[in-house]
Amino acid sequence: MSPSCRVAIADQQPQVLSFLRHTVEGLGHDVAAEATSGAALVEQCRDTSPDLIIASLELPGENGIEVVRVIQELKPIPLIAMSATCTTATIDRAAECGAYAYLVMPIEASSLQAAITLTMRRYSELQASRHDADLARQAVQDRKAIERAKGLIMQRLGIDEPTAFRHLQTQARRTRKTLAALADSLLVSEQALSM
Repeated sequence: MSPSCRVAIADQQPQVLSFLRHTVEGLGHDVAAEATSGAALVEQCRDTSPDLIIASLELPGENGIEVVRVIQELKPIPLIAMSATCTTATIDRAAECGAYAYLVMPIEASSLQAAITLTMRRYSELQASRHDADLARQAVQDRKAIERAKGLIMQRLGIDEPTAFRHLQTQARRTRKTLAALADSLLVSEQALSM
């Protein structure tokens, strides 16, 4: 079973909402929000910041794709899409929404449990991958700044590359800054002076 999460549920039918609430809570999760329309789902997600959304693609109001896009602009939240049909068109709509799982109603508790577990696991993996990619991007940017700052020091002081790097390291220690932060400061200062 996946760790407990806060879930927003949405369907236009009260009996489906009741089933979802009972099942989600029975699986050890909290129902953070309930909605019967797309507009209500957006508002509830804005107010409660759930960890997961389980929603029908046939909500009244805006279509499911637009609703999910608006919510994703607020905060990325994984989605389990539900529909009464299993056609290529509805599956394509679920894919457009960025759904991690697609359930055909009527839904069984075991199917919902599996979908929640897989969705939260995949979402966690995706977040970790994005974090790793962000760290790698930042490392490349930092390295470029350090190289440019090192080149600036070489030019200004007339020293070789290893000496310029040691100079940069020494200044970073003295100022208690990272090499990248010091390099950024030097580059900003150089840019301001050359205007």
